[in-house]
Amino acid sequence: MPIGKNKDIGTVQKYNLNSCQIDKLNLANLERALNESGERLTITMFKIPTYDILFWYYLKPETEKYKERAIILAEAFPYETTEYEGVQDIHWGTENESEARAIFERLKPFASDQNVLVLKLKSTRSDFEPITYEDDRDRLYRNNC
Repeated sequence: MPIGKNKDIGTVQKYNLNSCQIDKLNLANLERALNESGERLTITMFKIPTYDILFWYYLKPETEKYKERAIILAEAFPYETTEYEGVQDIHWGTENESEARAIFERLKPFASDQNVLVLKLKSTRSDFEPITYEDDRDRLYRNNC
């Protein structure tokens, strides 16, 4: 769906916008700004998967291979990865509960690692109880305050 001349809605990585920020954008102002700058902006809107596996760990020399190892263990590619304030955040998503549980179980070896902050399976389904092997985000917030 084009906005303005040669402006497609597709990906926003250049502008580092997340879905909450995109929802708040005033597209008329955005189109005007882009027309003035001559830049091309694409925004990809995606549906949040029904099942989401979260994996957070500290970025340290000893965790350098964690992302690669997690992808191999999960036997799936994540739909989102973010580095922020010394933490790597990885998400796998699926529409199938048994597939989500299988990915989550394959990541279980990370659960006891002191560098891991979160290993959790959650769902957008209201009748699904989240499963948590590790959730030590309080430690992250304590260390950053």
